[in-house]
Amino acid sequence: MTPNVLHIEARTRSDPLRVASLEDFVLRPSDANETELCAAITTQKNVTPYCLDHSKRHMVFVETQHGVDLSHSPFYYQGQFEAATKLLSLPYEGCHRIAQQIRPQFEDLILIFSAGRCGSTLLSKIWGRLHDTLSLSEPDVFTTLNQLWHQGTLTDGEVVNLMQDSVRLLYRTTIARKRFVLKLRAACIESAELMYRAFPKAKYIFMYRNAVDCVDSHLRAFGGAVVSESEFRRAFHIPLPEDPGYYQRLGRLGRPLFRWLSATNHYLELRRRGLPFIGFRYEDLVRTPGPSISRLFHCCCADQSLVEDACCALAEDPHAGTHLARKDNCKRALTALEQEQINLFLESHSDLKPDMILEDTING
Repeated sequence: MTPNVLHIEARTRSDPLRVASLEDFVLRPSDANETELCAAITTQKNVTPYCLDHSKRHMVFVETQHGVDLSHSPFYYQGQFEAATKLLSLPYEGCHRIAQQIRPQFEDLILIFSAGRCGSTLLSKIWGRLHDTLSLSEPDVFTTLNQLWHQGTLTDGEVVNLMQDSVRLLYRTTIARKRFVLKLRAACIESAELMYRAFPKAKYIFMYRNAVDCVDSHLRAFGGAVVSESEFRRAFHIPLPEDPGYYQRLGRLGRPLFRWLSATNHYLELRRRGLPFIGFRYEDLVRTPGPSISRLFHCCCADQSLVEDACCALAEDPHAGTHLARKDNCKRALTALEQEQINLFLESHSDLKPDMILEDTING
């Protein structure tokens, strides 16, 4: 199939948190010379993976305006969308050939997974303060890979190969950096074992926060919803009971609570399977930022002299410029009764406590 250049005629993305896709734009395709297209993807630092068009088995790249540093964006996919000038579409095989030609100059790869609404964007910005580090927050090509794998559309081997290619193709910097940090969306912990197969020498971090505050933050940011059957299965990995009413009665607490449960259980299972994850707790980062970041840097072989500069990120709003930006006098969304409901549910149906310190947490 002929590779295409996709010209942007309009932007249609209304939900800023929707997973990146071709549906974000009204596009006018035109044929392109494959050699020139591959050369553009290989050499131009402002051309980066945006999403997958798996119906064609294509990776879609976005060309962004020159001079825009996407690493400064709270969310990488949103920065790509806002600064996009056109899209380039290339078959997986062509992307693999290009990726094999690229020799990344970074020495260390650090991957941040999370429970969601727990400070992981802040952690990405902490890494981004370091002069020797390129830190990207939520490139959505990995979110799409997780979805396609979960649906059974891609095999394990295909996902591993595409993960490897995506990391190489995302590392676009004019200045060589020692360290490359990728913070992924919370759902991506489902395919974290495949990421480990792709990058067994990388450092793996799981950022988390107590369940009550996570649910409260989720409600304030996105609202709540009754948990679905698929979310229930992801959280517990057991068959549904004959009467699922006991979890549906969580009402609006269902979806955010089960996302916390799913991510936390995935982390513990990955630890049991021997994956070298470390836990990093939001409450202790805020309470003791210096010692927490120092321990993190020690585990990730980062220079301790950079701790003070990294701490400066805590004074900034990591979501500035987005609808998730901090609001003054922000009140708790949960009622006292709902907080008790969370505690009782976890006590009755899970081995997890809402404020527990998970195993191998380095700053708890």
